[in-house]
Amino acid sequence: MEHRNFSRPCPRSPVNAPFSFSFRPGPETPIALLTLLLPLVFLFLFPGSSGADEAPPADVGEVGFGKAEASEPDNQAIITEADILAMKVTKLHDALNQVPGVSATNSSISIHGSSKVRVFVDGTPLNDPTAGHGSINFDLVALQSVEKIVIIKDSGGLRYGQDASAGVVLITTKTFGSRKPSGQLRVWYGTQDSFKADGSVSASFGQWGVSAKAGYDKTDGYKINNASRRLKGGFKIGRSFGENKSVFFSLDGQSERKGMSGYPESPTPNAKQKGHNYSATLAGEWKGLSNNLYYNVGRVANRDESRNLDQSLTVAEYGDSLTFSSSAGPLNYSLGAGFRGMTAESSGFGRKTESVVHFYGAGNLKPFPRLPLTLSAGLRYNLNSGFANSFNPEGAVSLRKGMFEVVYKINRAVNTPTFQQRFNHSSSTVPNPDLSIEKVLSQNLSVVFEPNNRVTLNASVYRNALKGRISYVRDAGSSTGQYQNLGTASYEGFDFGFSLKFPKYLELKGRYAYLVAKDEDLDLFLTGQSRHYASLEVLAHPTEKAAAALKLDYRDRCFTDRLNTARMPGRLLVSARAEYDFGFATLFVDGTNILGKDYKYADGLEGPPMELMFGLKRDF
Repeated sequence: MEHRNFSRPCPRSPVNAPFSFSFRPGPETPIALLTLLLPLVFLFLFPGSSGADEAPPADVGEVGFGKAEASEPDNQAIITEADILAMKVTKLHDALNQVPGVSATNSSISIHGSSKVRVFVDGTPLNDPTAGHGSINFDLVALQSVEKIVIIKDSGGLRYGQDASAGVVLITTKTFGSRKPSGQLRVWYGTQDSFKADGSVSASFGQWGVSAKAGYDKTDGYKINNASRRLKGGFKIGRSFGENKSVFFSLDGQSERKGMSGYPESPTPNAKQKGHNYSATLAGEWKGLSNNLYYNVGRVANRDESRNLDQSLTVAEYGDSLTFSSSAGPLNYSLGAGFRGMTAESSGFGRKTESVVHFYGAGNLKPFPRLPLTLSAGLRYNLNSGFANSFNPEGAVSLRKGMFEVVYKINRAVNTPTFQQRFNHSSSTVPNPDLSIEKVLSQNLSVVFEPNNRVTLNASVYRNALKGRISYVRDAGSSTGQYQNLGTASYEGFDFGFSLKFPKYLELKGRYAYLVAKDEDLDLFLTGQSRHYASLEVLAHPTEKAAAALKLDYRDRCFTDRLNTARMPGRLLVSARAEYDFGFATLFVDGTNILGKDYKYADGLEGPPMELMFGLKRDF
């Protein structure tokens, strides 16, 4: 199955931030840790062979995880390593923001207005398990270590589980490099006394591949009590036995301390937060059979002496998924089963444990050999310990003819409230243990037109209907609130994107999205959701060594209260970046909000002023 690459043609007081680990394993944890040994069966039952089945010692290629299933429809945005290099971006979320319908920051991502997006790195969830909603640990991913990113919009619950109603992002990192170690080192400094340094290295030794990464960043912040310090690192080791035969293990972690400044109308100058996050994955693939096991644990502690606040929350997520993919004539199919466990401990609500077991089957069929028509369908069943069980069906029809591709998808998914949303009690949130699941029915019609390797046009129309929508509701005249199920809601609209590559020197990229997000019970608009989004980027590369980009991002005004009586103004932000390759190193400059515009995010927090970073990177 062929997929189109959308991009072609072409911040806290100064403290130390050591790694620390204080999670106390529960009775369920040993089960998950023992199952992490299962993929090692591949090493002993299927030892490396000689001859044609043996992988070449260099340029082994993909390990095979984080890739889309063969039973998935074709309309996936795929960003390759070559695409990232061509974009001249320095941050992972900048690459994601070039996909129409996607809005990402350093710690969040939404698709078509919804943050119910699951992000995986080599099969391990990147979503912050301690976050109340929508937070992603993008800092665990070194941009230079990314091999491929797959974005699936308005679906993903069939293959990747609950809390993926808006979509899925699959990030695959490199394991195998050349025989000679290779890597990249980056160091940069900028406004707000910000400093960052990171590096990665990878190499292969016969059939074995290994990679490692590390990084540190700090900033004094752009407002009172806004400084932060972060330390991160990780490694990955794998072995290939030939095409679609491999096993790998990865371990990543980060530790952070920062100040929590609060809302402008209710500042918290003494609030501090520290936390860490660790994740481990052990996975194997043998032709059509793959097994992926992971363990992801996060801890966050909040203190504010002036408010007598001293709370901590530790959440561990562990899971195992076994998948078999094959084909029979014109039918490609995939069968899978697995479990996902969650354990939380908090000084505020004690200990909570929940789990879900799933089974799914999916396939696609080309019923007429002479017609470029593909039918896809699948069903997932979730058995939840803390909520009602659920059926999640999905279907799609795709038509691909020459330069055109048209795909229609419909699916039903569920989103579950987090432990923090239900049980955590803080200075801004009151617990609601009665929160229930959110049900979503999504439809998406997308069209891709790619007449040549210089022009790409794509558009989609979508509607997502929600029942029991989970939303944070602030009390009138107060700085506290509560997560609640607010009846029915809908997200509907369309997006459009284009990429034009002019001979030799210039690329032009643009996207526009129109979104109507409504509370159907009140017949009013949802808070924090702008109706119009637009961006335009010009990328110039006058020589092979020099490149510069200018980008404009516009977001329309939005309502800030449920009754639509208060609005947040719209904003237009300008960013720029440039680089020049001197041979021994590359000098780069990255500027955000370079006009210094004052603005606030949709949730009422202040946005940063001009941020300007100067740096050097060296490939070796």
